[in-house]
Amino acid sequence: MWDLPDAAPPPICVAVAGDRSCELAGRLADLVVVGDPQQELISAFDCHGGTGKPGVGQLPICHDTDRDAAITRAHDRFRWCCGGWPVIHAIRQRFLVETACLNAVS
Repeated sequence: MWDLPDAAPPPICVAVAGDRSCELAGRLADLVVVGDPQQELISAFDCHGGTGKPGVGQLPICHDTDRDAAITRAHDRFRWCCGGWPVIHAIRQRFLVETACLNAVS
């Protein structure tokens, strides 16, 4: 954030997926975001100082007046979300390896 608004600054949200992110969110965030509804994440967030702070569930959706366009967009942008963190992590790792290899040869 480069500038603060004249009014109160917006709340800082941190998405969590494990204990390290829950610790960071509990200490520093105004609210927690979870994409995988696991009680362990909320408990860890609370344990690290998040008790009483709001939580938000993340649910990716696509809307379009054209049903087929919405389905195509959902498959393109959210194909990773249904498998939870293990899938997201695996995709991220593969992307990083592929990117590193491409950069090494260019």
